[in-house]
Amino acid sequence: MTKKVIIVAGMVDYLPREEAVYIGVDYGALFLVNQHFSVAFSVGDYDSLTLDEFDLIKQQIPEIHQTVAEKDETDTQLALRLAIERYPEAQFIIYGGTGGRLDHFLANLFLPLESRFKPFAEQIQMVDAQNKIRYFLSGKHQLTPNPEYHYLAFIPLVLTKNFEIIGARYELKKIDILVPTSFASNEFINQPVTFSFSEGLVCVIESNDRTKLR
Repeated sequence: MTKKVIIVAGMVDYLPREEAVYIGVDYGALFLVNQHFSVAFSVGDYDSLTLDEFDLIKQQIPEIHQTVAEKDETDTQLALRLAIERYPEAQFIIYGGTGGRLDHFLANLFLPLESRFKPFAEQIQMVDAQNKIRYFLSGKHQLTPNPEYHYLAFIPLVLTKNFEIIGARYELKKIDILVPTSFASNEFINQPVTFSFSEGLVCVIESNDRTKLR
């Protein structure tokens, strides 16, 4: 069973080599080929590539999904949809989804809000050199301290009821969050952090300043 699918949505400055299925999105496909990763398939309109670069990825990647520029899905949405259809039990990690254009970042950040992706929200992550972004559905959750990151943030993305944080540097008693809100710059204090909510969808970001990159 495939345990991890890594979707590369562009050129990245941090990408681990590990046992995983790698999927390239547009320029991310060229990045993977140039870095000698084995790529399961790629998605994109490839209008940012030269003809020689496109020929290279066609030679190296066994399955190419070429899209038109004007479509209802972004290339990353399409890549995630195909990945979920093929590997529904996997963990999906998106690299290259946070930098560059803000509209693209927000489209990626909001992916788990879509009804087709929401059931898989807790299997989706976005990672870059400074941040790890995860998603949680209603219930009680526990986070363990990660020495690779200094800060911890909780971001209810929709109406969230009975939201509570216990064990972090800054705790929060049960409240209802009516609009998207960022509870930023929290921290672990050498113990697990528990958070819970009865309704909603919460994004958790572990992060570093640029001066504290791993």
